[in-house]
Amino acid sequence: MAKVQAITKVLTDNGGVASLEMIYSNMDKYYPKIKKTRDWQAGIRQIHICRIR
Repeated sequence: MAKVQAITKVLTDNGGVASLEMIYSNMDKYYPKIKKTRDWQAGIRQIHICRIR
């Protein structure tokens, strides 16, 4: 599953609304290797801003 799909899944699981903190805490369920990079939270924010909004 790609990062975009994982973020979308977290949003779907929460009725279409999720705070960044909620996304951060639930991302590893769908994208287990997300936290292996140092700036993983910045990557999530960028995807959210560029693709999901």
